[in-house]
Amino acid sequence: MSNSKISKDTNNMGLFIDKLKKEDNSYGNLSRGMQIFYLVMMIIYSARTVVEYLETREVRGLVSGFCMPIAFLIFVIVFGKFHKEFKYVDYSLPTISMLKNVVKRYRPFQFKNIWVFVAMLIVNFGLSLKLADDDNFVEFQLIFWVVMIAAVLIGLLVWWIKYKVLYDNALALITELEGE
Repeated sequence: MSNSKISKDTNNMGLFIDKLKKEDNSYGNLSRGMQIFYLVMMIIYSARTVVEYLETREVRGLVSGFCMPIAFLIFVIVFGKFHKEFKYVDYSLPTISMLKNVVKRYRPFQFKNIWVFVAMLIVNFGLSLKLADDDNFVEFQLIFWVVMIAAVLIGLLVWWIKYKVLYDNALALITELEGE
């Protein structure tokens, strides 16, 4: 199936559903992998922070150090929700409901993803606290936000290449079905 619209071939809904199931399964597995990665990182950073605190007894280092595990915990929760959302899709729903769920799942910007931004702010706060006395604080902020914006843009590019076709096709099929 190419990136062309499927709506012209609505008789082959099975092809669309097969592609959708494959992508949902793949995204669910990716989300589970990311969830495990961030859980491991959370444990490592927590242990590292405790060891550093026991050596230095520096409260600022302790607060700064626990920002990463807190952000990682948010990522663990977010990716857990993504895993459930994509891995356990109910394809037996009526067609229009199923397609509306596809549009919701594959929408690039969703309010629930505000937690990713919160995690980024926590990471920034922790790193900024660690660099508070550093002369390169402004440079760090500039680099941090350029990297975060680049990550969002790369994510949008991946969405555009890989998932936009599903999103657009689901929208087209909804329009076609509701127009009948």
